[in-house]
Amino acid sequence: MKPFLSILAILTLTAVPLRAQTTPTPIPTPIPSPIPDTPTDPVAIQLTALRDAFAKKLADTGTVCPIAPPKLLLQNVNTWAHYDAEANTLTTPLWQQLTRQDQSAFYRLAGANPTLEDAHREFEIGIHHWVFIHEMSHWAQACLHQDEDRMPYDYEYGANRIAIAFWRETDNKLLEHVVQHYEDVIKYQTSPVPLDQEVEEYFNNSFDKISPTPANAWFQSEMITELYEKRPKPTFKESLQLPLYPGP
Repeated sequence: MKPFLSILAILTLTAVPLRAQTTPTPIPTPIPSPIPDTPTDPVAIQLTALRDAFAKKLADTGTVCPIAPPKLLLQNVNTWAHYDAEANTLTTPLWQQLTRQDQSAFYRLAGANPTLEDAHREFEIGIHHWVFIHEMSHWAQACLHQDEDRMPYDYEYGANRIAIAFWRETDNKLLEHVVQHYEDVIKYQTSPVPLDQEVEEYFNNSFDKISPTPANAWFQSEMITELYEKRPKPTFKESLQLPLYPGP
């Protein structure tokens, strides 16, 4: 399976006009951080717990996964988090591993006159919760053999449905916080799709070109906001059983 790039959530979120922030906030220069010792790093411990909670929730649906939960790698990656099915690893960075430019995006997200704590909180919500579970959803797809010969739009749509169902049952407040950002993208960002093409067709045909750019934000926002509004709301178990795309 060709591994697909992650949701690029921060590109999505920073595409929104900075309505709340009026005064630029000085951003501390990040200190380069070596790759941490995963078994003892406190963030790694939290991510391991979240990974295992997702794996347990999957098992509780009666799904028997032949693949172990992915090994966590804490290092910077340009897609913020990435599940590699061949290596069965999930890579995501620590806050202190981000560049100054990357960290600035989370200060912008945090609103007016944000503190380091505010920016760090947005990072943890956006990357170590939403994007992390989106990537764990790709692991679930691998468990269910839903990653074989799939078009990019189907694959991403299915992972977003699983992630939404997980957070709806686990922490709906967090889900609402994230969805609000995606709704703002749809409100303020112009569609990158040519008028003579369908959304899915353009995304599939241009995926390699789109995925590392801010344009991917719009597509992810389209999927997430559509899925969030769908009724009836699928349970986590149902989200695993539905066709990747389209689905009810």
